[in-house]
Amino acid sequence: MPWWTQSAVVPVVGLGNMTAIEFPLYLYESSAGLLANPPSQVIALDLWFSWLTLALVALAALLAIVGSTVPGRGRIMLVVGGLAALISLVVFGIGLQNELTRTGSGLDLFKTTSGAWGTLTTYPSFGFWATLMAAATMLVAATRHRGMTAAPAVTVEQRASEIAPTDPHGGETDLGLETAYHLNQ
Repeated sequence: MPWWTQSAVVPVVGLGNMTAIEFPLYLYESSAGLLANPPSQVIALDLWFSWLTLALVALAALLAIVGSTVPGRGRIMLVVGGLAALISLVVFGIGLQNELTRTGSGLDLFKTTSGAWGTLTTYPSFGFWATLMAAATMLVAATRHRGMTAAPAVTVEQRASEIAPTDPHGGETDLGLETAYHLNQ
């Protein structure tokens, strides 16, 4: 899923139609080309932060899966996974904004620019928002995580009312040792 998208809607020369061009940015990419300085040039971004972001997202996913199934330390794993997912969002946002600023692109994480040449829009995309929702889910799950617990031991005295024969008039019957002896014969 793309984490950030640049969308340009530009007129087609001579036809009068508008054409939408999308430039999605994925975490597995090491570089990307974008329209910049409202679309007068194409710039190349060095996505040095993408691999770190991808590693943090993978760690968060692993901790979410293991933490939701492991009793005891599962809560800690969910919290660490949620924090790793949040840190991945911060690393991506800061890294991309620094790269956009360094290149002098005139773009930001969120931006809409319009002119005679068309409209240029930039925004965080599906992967970014899905990771934010996953982080929130992990942190909420950590507060609700109970882990697996064993059922409490039940003594014979606690179960006596379930196994004792009852009197047809509604009370319990005390068979006594003599009656129990005859029943066992």
